[in-house]
Amino acid sequence: MSALGVELLVAARTDAVVPALVIGLGGIWTEVLDDVAVVPLPADVARVERALRSLRGAPLLTGGRGTAPLDLRAAARLAQRLGELLIEDSLQLIELNPVLVSTEGAVALDATVRQRVAIGAPAYTT
Repeated sequence: MSALGVELLVAARTDAVVPALVIGLGGIWTEVLDDVAVVPLPADVARVERALRSLRGAPLLTGGRGTAPLDLRAAARLAQRLGELLIEDSLQLIELNPVLVSTEGAVALDATVRQRVAIGAPAYTT
């Protein structure tokens, strides 16, 4: 029920040396192509858009083979804001897969969020 487009994986995580944004082709292409870019956080929209354009699959997003270019700026804004949210709310992980990017914008169709667990606290709540 969404516009036609290309699926992206957009994740922000804090399990590395620095918080990072991971962006790449989503859906089934995540495993098939392993085509992602890692961007240290915080990152501005222009940096995220450059990372999207660096993907091997970028022609799917930019109008390759005569298709209409998709709204990369909207996808980059969504990813940049995801990174901000991760840091602002002290989260461990936010993963959006898929994010559907079309000529009209970008929308997350599924999301997973993981909070940080304090040392010594139970890993669950009731």
